[in-house]
Amino acid sequence: MKKILFILTILLLFPIISSVEVGMKTDFSQGETLIAKISGNFLTNILFENVFFYRGHVRVPFLYDVAKINNEFYIYALLPQTPNNYSLVIKNVEYMKGAEITDTAITSNFSISDNTADFSVYPGFIVADEDFFIKVQNLKDNKINIEVSSDLFEKDEQVTLISGEIKKIYFSVENITESTFGLVKLKSENSEYEIPVYVFVTGNTDPDCIPDCFKKECGNDKCGGSCGICESGDCIDGICGKILKFSPSEAFFYAPTNYNYLKTIYFYNLGKNNLLDLSFSVSENLEDYISLSIEEVEELESGSNIEIELTLFSETEISINGEIRAETNNEIVSFPVSLNFIKDYEPSDNPDDFGSAKICSELDGVICNSDEECSGELVYAKDDRCCLDTCEKIKKSSLGKIIGWIILVLIVVALIWFFKIKLKKGRKKIDLLGIVKKK
Repeated sequence: MKKILFILTILLLFPIISSVEVGMKTDFSQGETLIAKISGNFLTNILFENVFFYRGHVRVPFLYDVAKINNEFYIYALLPQTPNNYSLVIKNVEYMKGAEITDTAITSNFSISDNTADFSVYPGFIVADEDFFIKVQNLKDNKINIEVSSDLFEKDEQVTLISGEIKKIYFSVENITESTFGLVKLKSENSEYEIPVYVFVTGNTDPDCIPDCFKKECGNDKCGGSCGICESGDCIDGICGKILKFSPSEAFFYAPTNYNYLKTIYFYNLGKNNLLDLSFSVSENLEDYISLSIEEVEELESGSNIEIELTLFSETEISINGEIRAETNNEIVSFPVSLNFIKDYEPSDNPDDFGSAKICSELDGVICNSDEECSGELVYAKDDRCCLDTCEKIKKSSLGKIIGWIILVLIVVALIWFFKIKLKKGRKKIDLLGIVKKK
C-alpha cells in the first residue's frame, strides 16, 4: 500500500517538476533592466529569435538577449520609459510538460509603472572567460550612489553617477581558478539588481577528462581546450551568434498612399566590442518607397543602439517585400520588410505597431462591419484592422431626434401665432347702436 501511494505521489508531482518556471518580477519601473530566469526540461534551446515582447497584442522592440547558464536560461531586456502592461513570450521551443512534449508558447506578464528606475544595467547577465565590464546609467535627474558587491570577485565598492552619466564597472577573472557561477549585486536607494555571472576557466589538467563538443562550434570543451573560434560574432551557448540585431526582427507595414508615413526601428550592438564603419541600405526594389534617416555610422559602442526613422511613401496602391540591410566588417544582417500601401488607409497612432503577418482570424480576432465599432483593442492584421474583442453596433445619437422635435414644436408654435394674428386682424367689430339709428 505504501509503495502504491509513493508511486501515485511521484506521478502527481512529475508534471509540476517538469513544468516551466519563469522567475522574474511582475512590476518594473521605467528604464529598468528586466532579468528573468527560465527553468524547465527543455528539449531545444531558447534562442534570440524565440523571444518576443508585447504590449497587449502588439509586438514591441526591446534591447534584449538570452543565454544558457548551468542548464537554465536567462533573458535580460532594457525596458522603455512607457508605462503599460507587457508580456514576455517564448515561442517555438520544445519542452516537457508532464510526460508530454509540447511547444506551447511560454508567457509571463509584467507591467511598467509611472516611476523611473534609479539606473539601468547592461548586460543583464555575463558569460565570460576573460575580464569583463557591466555598464550602468543614471536615469534620475540627480546624483546617485551605487553599491557594488560580489563574493565571487571579492568586490565591494561604491560608484557615483551624476544625472544621465554612464560608467563601466570592470571585473577581473585572474583569481578564479575553476569554472564558477556567482552574482554581482548593484544597489542604489530605490533600485537593485542581481546579475548572474558564469566564468568558465580553461586549462583542465585531468588526464581522464573527455572533451565535450557535441553540437558545438565554439567555446570551452570542458577539458581546457576549445571547440572552435567564431570568425565574427560572439560564442553563445556553443553557437556563433551574430552581434548585430534589428528590433523588431521583421515588420509588416500598412500605410496610406500619398502620405509620408514615419516608423522607427532600432539597431543594437550586442557584442563585446565597438562596431566601426557601420552602413545601412535598402534592397533595390524598395528604394522608391523607403528612405532611411541614417545610412552611415562611424562607431557604435558595445551594448548600445541607434534609432532609425523610416519614411514610407507611395503614390499608388502596392504590396511589395524587401529588406533593410546593416553591414560592418563584412558581416551583413537583414531586416525583412513587407510594405502595403492602401488608399484612404487609417494609419496607426501607435509608434511601436509593426503590423502582423497573420490575418485577423489567425489572431483570434474579427473584422468589424462599417456600422460596428470595436469594444476593445484594435490591431493591424494582414487583411484589415482587426478587433481582438467584440464588435458592437454603433449607437446612433438621439441628438438628431431631439433637434427634429424642437424644430417641429417651433413650427407649430409659429403657425398658431400666425393664424392667431391673422384672425385677429380679420375680425370686424359690430356697431349695434349704429344699426339701430339707421333704421
